[in-house]
Amino acid sequence: MKENNELTRDDIAIDHDMEVDCDEGREIAVYIETWFDVDRKFHIDTASNDDTWLNMYGRYNPFDDTLRIECEISRQDSSSYFDYEPTKAEAQLIYLYGKEVERDDEKAIAYLSAAAEHGNPYAEQLLHSIRSNLNWSASLGAIRLLHHLSRMMQNRLDDEKKGKAGGIDRKLKRRIDEKKQAHGLKQG
Repeated sequence: MKENNELTRDDIAIDHDMEVDCDEGREIAVYIETWFDVDRKFHIDTASNDDTWLNMYGRYNPFDDTLRIECEISRQDSSSYFDYEPTKAEAQLIYLYGKEVERDDEKAIAYLSAAAEHGNPYAEQLLHSIRSNLNWSASLGAIRLLHHLSRMMQNRLDDEKKGKAGGIDRKLKRRIDEKKQAHGLKQG
């Protein structure tokens, strides 16, 4: 853990078993193993009692694209809960570790089905493509393309809000001009 109590790569491990929230099917839950001083991070006292520990659960809502961390302090006779708002770097770390989960086609289809039932058009299209073509790579490629396009649009909107001009760096512009010249196209 950093001096400012922000978690690092060595502080957590994401359990490979994920679950869809049984009540509404709107959240994907995962257990987060803690490898850091939870007492220091959360200003609690679990170290003084061997029967007290902290469990952390990541809850991702793909419909709202939100991540929240639910913490449970378990004692021999009771439990208490609190939510933790991860910093942007911590959230990115959790997302990164979530990508290392082994491929499980059955779970993927179950998660996509739950998302499609709640009206997610991308999940519906991906399921349709998988079922009709049995071609995961084309379907996933299309979803990745849509994801990257949405990020590009979001970045452009963020730049416009900050007043930055939508410029291109000069090295990239030079390479583009060279390619245009090689193809006999107008440069600039």
